[in-house]
Amino acid sequence: MRRDACGILFWALRWHEGRRVSYRVLGDLLWGEFAQNPKDPTPSLRELMVYVQQRHGDEWAIDDCGRGFRISPRAMGAVPAACAAARRPRHRQLSTTCSGRGG
Repeated sequence: MRRDACGILFWALRWHEGRRVSYRVLGDLLWGEFAQNPKDPTPSLRELMVYVQQRHGDEWAIDDCGRGFRISPRAMGAVPAACAAARRPRHRQLSTTCSGRGG
């Protein structure tokens, strides 16, 4: 039977939606039944999470929390942070309205 690692990771994150899921837990989920786990599963998990983000990133925000991942629903019409940063103006414009005393 062939396993879909990206699907497994996605549903594991969905099960714990809004909470951080550690690398250890995700690694045990993926490789726990095999005789030998990867020596350092972190790079493997990060590589797999790239595919999870490509597959589900339009509807779900997947955050790397340092020692784990967190998933949360993306608001409808929301722009990913990387895209929003690219759209921001480089120079901040000063407001032309006066916020001092009323006249």
